[in-house]
Amino acid sequence: MPYTFHCPNCGTEQPASDSLAGQQARCPGCEQMVPVPTRDEALAAEKSKRHATAATAVASPPGNGDADSGSFVSFGDGEKVDREAEMDMTPMVDVTFLLLIFFMVTAAFTVQKTIEVPKPENTDQPSTVQLDEEQEDEAVTIHIDEDNMYTVITPDDEFECPSVQEMYVRLRDAMSATPKPERLIVQANGEATHERVITALDAGAEVGLTDVQLVTVEDDF
Repeated sequence: MPYTFHCPNCGTEQPASDSLAGQQARCPGCEQMVPVPTRDEALAAEKSKRHATAATAVASPPGNGDADSGSFVSFGDGEKVDREAEMDMTPMVDVTFLLLIFFMVTAAFTVQKTIEVPKPENTDQPSTVQLDEEQEDEAVTIHIDEDNMYTVITPDDEFECPSVQEMYVRLRDAMSATPKPERLIVQANGEATHERVITALDAGAEVGLTDVQLVTVEDDF
C-alpha cells in the first residue's frame, strides 16, 4: 500500500511504496536524489512535524506581539472621507458656446423700418377718403394698379414706372422740386399685392416722405 513522505531538501510531499523503502529516488520538486524512508519512519516524521507545529502555535498565540507593542486595531474611529460625485461641467460649457454661436450666426440683425400711418377715425359716415385739391397739390401720389404697376403723380406731372428703380428716381426728382412735397399718398387697387404696397411705403420713407396716407381704390384712373 503506498504512503507519503516529505522531501528533506524542498519539503514537498512525495508518494512512496514499501518496495522503494531504503532506496534512493529523485525528488520531482528539487530534482535531487533523496533516500526513501520506510513506512514507520515516514509516520514518525509526520507525527514529529505535527507536534512541533502545535508547540509553536501554543508558545506564540496570534496577536500577542501586537498587544505587547501597543498597536491596536480600531474600527469606526478613522476619519470619514466624504467623496461626493463631481460633475464635469466642461461638456456643458462647450454646448452652451456652440448654441450661442449658432444663434449669433442665424439671427437676422436687421433694422426694421416703421412708418406711422394715421388711424381711421370712427364715424358713422361710410369709410371713404375724400382728398381735396389743396392736399393733392402738396403731396406726391403713388398709384398701384391691378397689374401691380406704379405711377408716380407729382403736382406738375405723372410718370408711369415699370420698375421699382424708376419709381425711386421719380420720387427723388419730386423731392428736389420747389416747393418740396411733404406728404405721400399711396393709392392701391384692391387687386394689388401687399408686397407692392409695402415697397411704395418704403420708397417714400427713404426719400423723406414720412407723412403717409394709404388709400384703397376699386377702379384705376
